[in-house]
Amino acid sequence: MTRLFLLSAALLASAAPAFGQAATAQPGNCAIWLDEAAKTAKTDPRLDAALKSEAATAFKKFSDAQQAIVDAGMEKTYADSKAFGWDRAKVDAMMAENEAALRQGFRTATMEPDKFYMDHIMAINSCAEINKEDVQFGQSRQGFIDTLTEARCL
Repeated sequence: MTRLFLLSAALLASAAPAFGQAATAQPGNCAIWLDEAAKTAKTDPRLDAALKSEAATAFKKFSDAQQAIVDAGMEKTYADSKAFGWDRAKVDAMMAENEAALRQGFRTATMEPDKFYMDHIMAINSCAEINKEDVQFGQSRQGFIDTLTEARCL
């Protein structure tokens, strides 16, 4: 049930680029932001080729680990949703809407599509701060932090 309330809160939070707040740094949100960050890392001209690859890989591993957390909890989410009269299809539709809103909200109209901005760094940092275990990162937490510090993303 908590995930459903957080999903609703995430939908509201995604309407503005203030998504760096720790309250919205849930695994599903982090998975999406980190996936978008991996795409951005590959194109940001301020990163050299080796660092682009290293940062993109670090983001993707973290994204995949966060998505695994979401996937592991989905059966409970589906079961909890029944209390609201929501079936699996309704929950999946809400999740898809949330994902689309978060992906669209990753950039504002004034942001260049191939660069990191402070909003992105704040979101990544919130995700890194709330997760403490290596398994939540899909890699060494410290290794992730070192890579992102080198890329000046944290």
